[in-house]
Amino acid sequence: MAIDLGDIPTGTEPTTAEKLQIRKAIGVGQTDAPTFAGLSVTGPIKPERATMVDKAASFTLAAVDAGTIINSTSATAITITLPATDMPAGYNVMVIQSGAGAVTIAAGGNTLQSFGGASATAGQHAACSIVRTAASAYNLSGNLV
Repeated sequence: MAIDLGDIPTGTEPTTAEKLQIRKAIGVGQTDAPTFAGLSVTGPIKPERATMVDKAASFTLAAVDAGTIINSTSATAITITLPATDMPAGYNVMVIQSGAGAVTIAAGGNTLQSFGGASATAGQHAACSIVRTAASAYNLSGNLV
């Protein structure tokens, strides 16, 4: 479905129906989406689903990991270290331990807050979420030990 952006007068707010048509026309979340002259976006365009990234070795999170699901496929334990560079408020990552190896979340110079100080997944198929809550502070929650 396409929308003729000429139907939206310059300087006016598109209706909800027009916004949905624009969203569909540009293929939200696609890197090859077309561009439109005169179209301004007042907020982030978010993908309709999170990106899942398989990991089998220890690594340090980065800005590009924001909003992703890290799927640990390792048969042995790995460590995911929080980034030394402070991320923006709301930075979040979900971690799933799909393999047999436990996933430990390391602070990397940040404050890591979790219930009971737990920082490792509880076992295969356990999941946890990492959310930046304040400057250099992250909350870790989920199936942890």
